[in-house]
Amino acid sequence: MTARSSLIHRITSSTRAWPVAVLLLIAAVYVVSLPGYPGPSGDNADFQSLARTLGTSHPTGYPLYLLASHAFQALLPAGSLAWRVNLFSGVCGLGALALFWRIGLRMGLAPWSVAIAMGWLATTSTWWRLSTVAEVYALHALLTLGGLLCLLKWRDLRDDRFLRAAIFLHALSYANHLTTLLVLPALLYLVAATDRRVFTSPAVWRWCGVSILAGLAFYGYVLIQARTAPPELVYSPI
Repeated sequence: MTARSSLIHRITSSTRAWPVAVLLLIAAVYVVSLPGYPGPSGDNADFQSLARTLGTSHPTGYPLYLLASHAFQALLPAGSLAWRVNLFSGVCGLGALALFWRIGLRMGLAPWSVAIAMGWLATTSTWWRLSTVAEVYALHALLTLGGLLCLLKWRDLRDDRFLRAAIFLHALSYANHLTTLLVLPALLYLVAATDRRVFTSPAVWRWCGVSILAGLAFYGYVLIQARTAPPELVYSPI
């Protein structure tokens, strides 16, 4: 290895730590800026309350978020209920940013450019707000980017375990927010561009069926709670 190539290698290796440093800085900023009080919107306060009491929220119910935030806040020993549920969004937002970083590297982008893009995304008003209040969107981003990363790994490695993971995460995301439907055409195009034979595989279709049923099963929670929970915990009749 020449002196020049050795220098380039050292610079490239060192820049791989940049996204980690940016992510840690973002984590500190998010924790400091987490509100510890109910709200600020009615939906935020509703999600904070339901994370402890359970029940049903406004349509479409968001059962995956309610159950996940309930488990998360129950495991934390300190902090107000509002702060703990807001922290769940922060953890999901940071996880989504980490996946964003991995996707950038998987696509062959320079680590320093991924770090800049990740820092810019994390500090936009929308992403920052939805990563520091009780809302479903940070979890939505985590599931969506997780599925995309698995699909890219399948494209590069042709390991069907990653394809199955991508299908499962995508189907599971419907139990969190139905706007995932808008991502489906792009994912199908990526699969078709990689290997069209997937669409004729019985094993893949069986796994799609299992994954869809798993996602739909969470809505059983909404149906049950709408009929059994106290009236004050039910947003509206089904």
